[in-house]
Amino acid sequence: MPIAFGSYTWTPYTQIPTMHDVLFYWWVPDSQFVLNQPKRVMFPTTDPDQQRRLVFKTAPGGTTLWKLKNAALDEPLISRFLASLSVSLPTLMALVERWANNKTKDVRELACQWIHENKALWEGWVPDPKQCVIKQGVVDETGSFTANVSNATMCEYCSEGRFSKAIPAAANYVCEPCKAGTHQRSAAQTKCDACEVGKFSLGGQRACMPCQEGRYSDTEGLSECKKCPKNMTTLKKSVFGEGAKNIGHCTCSSN
Repeated sequence: MPIAFGSYTWTPYTQIPTMHDVLFYWWVPDSQFVLNQPKRVMFPTTDPDQQRRLVFKTAPGGTTLWKLKNAALDEPLISRFLASLSVSLPTLMALVERWANNKTKDVRELACQWIHENKALWEGWVPDPKQCVIKQGVVDETGSFTANVSNATMCEYCSEGRFSKAIPAAANYVCEPCKAGTHQRSAAQTKCDACEVGKFSLGGQRACMPCQEGRYSDTEGLSECKKCPKNMTTLKKSVFGEGAKNIGHCTCSSN
């Protein structure tokens, strides 16, 4: 009957399977024994109930290989590429075997060769640069934001004075200018903020403007400040960057 050997140290453990036709424990993907072309022994499907009773007559549970991304790479295209990347174990082991047979070659050279040979496999991993994610919007060939998704050439994060709006019919996003009465001071935002009392905006602006002389704003989100009553005006166009906030700031005009 076949015999399995064990070892407390790594060197004998890696040497014994290459010297004797015996059972040994190995994990993949790994290059240690790939050139020996070992045959896999198939055990019955994992039975967690048995293994909880310390009866190990079935195969151990599989291990998930995670794809980890540096948090500094906060770029949607990279994230979507990594999420789509998927290589079968046989394909991966064939690449490992090629490396084991050509250790004198730079791994980058082997990787480049594999990329040229397997275009049909990896083409599906590459995200469409015109497919935007939230906080972005499509731009046209001039680099300007456009509401026409069919004219898109790539995606950019929305600039100040705009917000990212979903277009469900196109499964995409556009950077729409803030509506009159609202503003947005920051880039890559999903909504605009209402103008404060004493201010107004005409739309598509980074910041709201103080009410003009002779006008006031007593509510948020105005696109135009209210006029003071006839023969009345405000004392100043703005005070510390703020316009008149209520009709009480109106006073008799000198005219």
